[in-house]
This record gives sequence, C-alpha cells and structure tokens, in this order.
Amino acid sequence: MNTFRCWLAAMLILGTSGIAGADDSWVGQKVMERKPDVKFGVNGEDGLKNFPLEDVVWKVLKEKDGWLRFRGADGKDGWALKEEFVLLVDAPGFYTGLIKADEKSDWAWTQRGLAWSEKGEFDNAIKDYTEATRSERCSGA
Repeated sequence: MNTFRCWLAAMLILGTSGIAGADDSWVGQKVMERKPDVKFGVNGEDGLKNFPLEDVVWKVLKEKDGWLRFRGADGKDGWALKEEFVLLVDAPGFYTGLIKADEKSDWAWTQRGLAWSEKGEFDNAIKDYTEATRSERCSGA
C-alpha cells in the first residue's frame, strides 16, 4: 500500500506541474494596453485595416504566434500583438511602474484606476482617478 501512495503522490506532483506549465495561454483572460493608442487589425474586403482599440479591457478570444484576437465593441474581430498588452491581474503593478517613471502621466493613473475598478477595488480606483485629474494636462497648466 505504501508503494501505491508514493506512486500516486509522484503522479499528482508531475501531473500538476505539467498542466500548469503546458497552458500559459491568454485565451479567455482579460487584458489591458501597455501604452496608449494600441491598434488592432481587421482583414476585410479592402485588405488589412487598423483600428484603434475603443474598449479599455479586452477578453482574448484566440492566441497564435504572438498575436491576440479580440472582438471590439462594434462587433469587429481583429488581431493585435500580445507584447502590447498586460493581463488584467498584473495591470495594477504594471501601471504602478509607469507611474513611478512619470508621476504626471494621467494615462497611467487612469489606466491603473480602470484596472482597480475592473478588479472591484473601488477605493483604489477613486484615488487613482483623483490623481489623474491633478495632472498638468487636466489642470490646463
């Protein structure tokens, strides 16, 4: 019986580690932009067209060769480079890094506020939105 338990424990450990490492796909995950003005491409009748992302948080429908597929608010499907996005779960930390690099970046403050809001952390979101309104662009300075 002891041999069986050892074998079972080994299989569980190996099986769990194999599963975790095998599926690092972003499909089904929510993502946000790493920089302003990221565009996604749509291959239509007139060839490839690029459109600005109009939503803030995107759910990944498909992933292939470093590209992510989304469906926009207007119903258009398109592809964008994976490297231009951050997972929602990692977004507050990512935007904190941008804020540390440039405390006057209203975009980074707003994005981090949006990330907090999506995660249900509304007190943090309000603090970041308030800070975004203090930036030079918003104050007209």
